[in-house]
Amino acid sequence: MKRWIYILIALSIITSPFYVIKSGLPQISDFFLLIAFVLFIFNYRIKKNRILLLIIIIIILISITNLTWGIIYSNLAFVLSVIYYIFNFMFIVMILNLYQYHKNEILEIVYKALIVSVIIQMLISPFAMVTNTTRQTLFFNNPNQLGYYALLSFSIITLLYYILKKSPYLYLTVSIMTTYLALLSNSSASLIAISVMLIIQFIMLFVLRLNTHQKLITIAFIAGIILVGNTLIKDITDIDIIQNTQQRFESKSEKSQSVFEERRYDRILENYELLIFGAGEGIPIKRFGRGEIHSTLFSFLFNYGLITTMFLLILLLIFIKQPTVIALIILFAIHFYGLTHNGIRQPLFWLATIIIYMGNEQGELSIKSIITHISNPIKTKYI
Repeated sequence: MKRWIYILIALSIITSPFYVIKSGLPQISDFFLLIAFVLFIFNYRIKKNRILLLIIIIIILISITNLTWGIIYSNLAFVLSVIYYIFNFMFIVMILNLYQYHKNEILEIVYKALIVSVIIQMLISPFAMVTNTTRQTLFFNNPNQLGYYALLSFSIITLLYYILKKSPYLYLTVSIMTTYLALLSNSSASLIAISVMLIIQFIMLFVLRLNTHQKLITIAFIAGIILVGNTLIKDITDIDIIQNTQQRFESKSEKSQSVFEERRYDRILENYELLIFGAGEGIPIKRFGRGEIHSTLFSFLFNYGLITTMFLLILLLIFIKQPTVIALIILFAIHFYGLTHNGIRQPLFWLATIIIYMGNEQGELSIKSIITHISNPIKTKYI
């Protein structure tokens, strides 16, 4: 049965970029994950620990807040928000328990599935692009989802590259692919976050792994991929992704509206009395005149209040206990994106967070382990 659970988790990751109905409703990947969890609870005993206790407390508090507001407004949207969190926390529990029972087996499945997912998106992207637009969605519902997928995929693959001691050549190739997907999305937050991580990783591999000849070849290879790839895409779709990115950043710099207002942070100050117990998560346009706050942690704070947020922060601190440099870089990148977008409902967000926990527990994300891996990589299979 373990094999089927692994297959379903892999299918969920591979199909996660394919949105067939509107955002906020279950997608194909969610059904695979749900079936995997059903098989898991019937074949494994969930281990009781402080992480499970905190998750139960957070779900109870979220449920109380949303159900209360749901009754007040007689709207089922608040119930749907509860399901989001139950689903994601269920995913956390399953992955953590599979790791505790089988160690790195589940990480190997995640690594291979995510690489397959990125390669598929890369190969089919020219045929899924829409002309006359500067921001592509591929099979997502909006470009920010594509950018976030690229960022989280790069983050998780980077973590697993170090934890599992994988090939640097495949890692760099897939890293370039995720950067390309971020360029297609033209998401400013994703591009900045990925660029920071890519530059740091490139420098580390450059300094510690490659000789002068290899460095020159690598620079030429990357430059060639970018230029040739952009030319081919332009020929097929009449889209210049490099020019689009430049125009995107130029238009951002000319905006007069502050990020504070644009991302709806002002709602927190205008409704500060709701910060104690939370405003609940549902029908924001009807209640506040605009959509949700575009922030991961500040949106959670406004929706669920100080008490629930405190428990969430305790959970996150347990996951990132004694963070190493590489973990901090990845956390910075993910939460930098989270300053202007709400990404807490994305399972890959939680997957990246708990993989940091696993890597720190093994000691594979320490500076010493990373330098050893880069300088004297262990011979492994191609992926």
